Amino acid sequence: MLTSWEERLQAVRNECDQLQGDLLTVAKKMGETETAIKTSFKGSHTSGKEDEKR
Repeated sequence: MLTSWEERLQAVRNECDQLQGDLLTVAKKMGETETAIKTSFKGSHTSGKEDEKR
């Protein structure tokens, strides 16, 4: 019975190893998208104290 658990755990490790590259790619793309969104908002005008002075 121990052998079957060891085999299953090894299979899970192998599956995680296979997914690692794809998961890193997705994480990188998500980070780039988040950065792009933040950058796009830096130049936008928001209402607030500046509008009250006008």
